[in-house]
Amino acid sequence: MKSPTALNKKPRAESISGYPGRNEVMDRGKSWWISFFDLTYARLDLDSIGSEQTRREVGFLIEALELSKDTRIADIGSGLGRHALELARRGFERITGLDNNRIFTEESRARAALENLNPRFVNADARDISFREEFDAAYIWMNLLGYFDDPEDNMRILASAARSLKSGGRLLMDLMNRDWVIGNFSPKGCKQIEREYVLEERRLDLQTSTVHSIWTMFTRTGTFKREMKLRLYSLHELIRMLQQAGLRFREAWGSLGMEPATYDSYHLKILARKEG
Repeated sequence: MKSPTALNKKPRAESISGYPGRNEVMDRGKSWWISFFDLTYARLDLDSIGSEQTRREVGFLIEALELSKDTRIADIGSGLGRHALELARRGFERITGLDNNRIFTEESRARAALENLNPRFVNADARDISFREEFDAAYIWMNLLGYFDDPEDNMRILASAARSLKSGGRLLMDLMNRDWVIGNFSPKGCKQIEREYVLEERRLDLQTSTVHSIWTMFTRTGTFKREMKLRLYSLHELIRMLQQAGLRFREAWGSLGMEPATYDSYHLKILARKEG
């Protein structure tokens, strides 16, 4: 679920322009995220985020995670490498992007090559990251926690992130605030990207705190439907989950300006540290 407000268009790398969607209809036989995250989605959603917004988010990451040029950094659920590439532009050289989507990983590598940047992009399931005590800092940006039907899978993401961190390592998460959604829920949203449109129809299941969405994308190559499910969490639930994963909650903000998180914060930005 995203805000329906259209954002500034980001210039597309040559490697993605004109790339068709991977699926033309919803595939109900697979987990929703296998069908959802293709390059049609990437072009209409991820690439609609303006470069200035990316720079602001990376500035926040640097400050909140206390990053230095020799920090080993993991971008968990790196997508098209939006943050990893911006960090590399600023001289950070020890960045690893981890994503389970091979198309996104290949696209991230292509974009890095276009700019002669050197982040490492690795195919990895966030529930079972192979790295152990490798990173000084890690971040999970935009709702990866909550994609899975089984709540235990969402816990596995945090436990896996904790294992990948060195002792004293820091984890930052950005995700939608359940409390904000309850108070501001809208069953429909729409945004326009140039002459293409995304219509989102939503249903909120209060028993499971899950938003069920149908995205209809009206594109220059056809109309595509995607189905999404997102489990939402409140701050107190996330603090408990972090503790269970061996991470100590440190702070929660409600904006890139580091205002304290409240029930009315659209997104939560949560900092935790690995103990021991």
